Amino acid sequence: MTRRRARLWLAAILLATIAVHAPSLGRGFAGDDRWIVQATFDDGRPNGMVRDLAQAVSRPYWSAVDPLDDPLWRPVTSGSYALVHALSGDPDGGLRETLPQHLVNVALHAIAAWLTYRLARHLHCSRGSSLCAAAVFGLHALHTEVVAQVVGRAELWAFVFGAGATLLAAGRGTARAAGAALACLLAFCSKESGLVWLGLVPWMLAVRPSDGSGRRWRAVGRGLLIAAPGAAIYIGLRTAVLAGLSRPPTAYGVNPLAHMEFAARAPVAASAWLHGVVQTLWPFDLRADYSAPVFDVSAGLLDLRPLLGVATLVLLVVVTIGGRRRPALSFGCAALLGSTLGVANLLFPIGTIYAERLWFTATLLPALAAGPAAARLRGRTPLAGVTLLAAWVGVSIGTTLRHAPRFDSDATLFAAEVARDDASARVHYSHAKILERRGDDAGARREVERSLELDPGMGVAWNDLAVHRIRAGDLDGATDAIRRGVAARDVSPDTRYRLFQNLAGLAALRGDAQIVRTALLRCTELDERRLLDRLGPFCDELVGRGFAADWLDATLGELCDAARDAAGFRAHRARNALRNGRFEAATALCRSALAGLPPGPLADDTRIWLAAALVEQGHRDEARAVLDELDATPRLDERSRRQAARLRALLGG
Repeated sequence: MTRRRARLWLAAILLATIAVHAPSLGRGFAGDDRWIVQATFDDGRPNGMVRDLAQAVSRPYWSAVDPLDDPLWRPVTSGSYALVHALSGDPDGGLRETLPQHLVNVALHAIAAWLTYRLARHLHCSRGSSLCAAAVFGLHALHTEVVAQVVGRAELWAFVFGAGATLLAAGRGTARAAGAALACLLAFCSKESGLVWLGLVPWMLAVRPSDGSGRRWRAVGRGLLIAAPGAAIYIGLRTAVLAGLSRPPTAYGVNPLAHMEFAARAPVAASAWLHGVVQTLWPFDLRADYSAPVFDVSAGLLDLRPLLGVATLVLLVVVTIGGRRRPALSFGCAALLGSTLGVANLLFPIGTIYAERLWFTATLLPALAAGPAAARLRGRTPLAGVTLLAAWVGVSIGTTLRHAPRFDSDATLFAAEVARDDASARVHYSHAKILERRGDDAGARREVERSLELDPGMGVAWNDLAVHRIRAGDLDGATDAIRRGVAARDVSPDTRYRLFQNLAGLAALRGDAQIVRTALLRCTELDERRLLDRLGPFCDELVGRGFAADWLDATLGELCDAARDAAGFRAHRARNALRNGRFEAATALCRSALAGLPPGPLADDTRIWLAAALVEQGHRDEARAVLDELDATPRLDERSRRQAARLRALLGG
């Protein structure tokens, strides 16, 4: 094939790749996109990781959602979300926000297909075989999720920079080596799995035909010298950013392997890994959810699927090591092994049992093997190889066009998954949240109940069921749901807090002072800052329901004793004292609280309560001084200004 014809074919393949994924340009955000890429959360809060580029590159990946437990740092990926958002004119919802983000994904995938062609050529594949590699990789249905969901950009960036680094390292010259080193660093900073290129860069140099073993291993050493500095820089920066953070516990329903010892985990992990290998070859049965019901967690090492998984693993290792005669096949096997063994739960458990996007780089193996396989078959049976390859590509395109629309929104995503698989508790629960946002409380409750039938260990589902029962007036049922939720197998700290918060509200409805006190103390232990945000309205509710003032004062005193930072609880105790005419006690508590409160709305309220207590005691000059200090507070909200104005009116100025 001439160079000109190869270029025309490559252009056609890249255009086909773009055309197949172009429908995603009109889609919205689904799944993790709503938490990672959406500039404004559904509750109206701004997403600082998208709106502030400096924050995006310097903070953990999930810090906008959970700043306490996030062991991930992907500055290139997070920074690209923020940069695209900024360049698109500060959109806030709608197609103007979603289209640019999806456009970047489609463009990166086309670049990845082109890089696959270049990799094949560097591995001494013919132009025809290299075009086959680009077609298989660009039109591979397993890539649907990576392109359709914006969060798949982490995989795209890691591949583009990693493959680019490999091609640069294969050339000569200081400038190319420096460019390869920089590209390696950017690949590592795109996603943790990008570290696979630390091995693939030197492996490319090892398997390319050379004149002697000495040169071969010198080339490997050169590859390591290029890639290793970037890895060292990345690990150092990552350690500094994530200092003090730890991985949160993984829910059993999401990944039961995280709760198993190695001997029990390995057979299931081998089965899941084999599933991924099969999907790289036959990607025509795709889904968005791979939680616990998809794989048999009771599988033993002597069962068929684990045995096939181990056999396949051994075969790929042999081909990788012994691939001197077939460098493209060896490199493809190395790409599959290197990119998947770290996320297969074999060596250590991760946050999911399986995900299609984790196999993006692994599809280099079928891509690099497709051309030679088709050529060999065509040599024996005319046109058979081309026909089979064309059929595979056609079915893959059809699978992508059928699967991709599910990622239009959470509603389409989980409605499709519920229709496909009724056995996933996680899917039913996610669908319940969609129905709840739509206002379909009856449908949401049915889905929550179905999720608990499938997995009674979901603490978060018990909490939601309790809320539904409270709304329906079933207080006994709500109490039972909360107790089951607290005792459930999977209860995150956030869910545990919400369970006790709802228990406190439920006990208030029933007038049970002892349970209210116990629940508030547990909330203080779990997240005192969060409790403080709603303690004022809750105290008002307790007073309105007739709870005794002395009981509330004693309860707030216990919360002060239990809290690590008691200033906020002293402020609420001061307000309770003021409400009950204990002005001297209110004054002392306010002064004590102000000594420890940071600037903010609660500190402003505490100054108003202090001024009110001083007015009641006739200390008018001290009250004016407190109000003057309050007026000097920057960004004082309108409510506080009105309250201060009423107090000044009482003081006569």
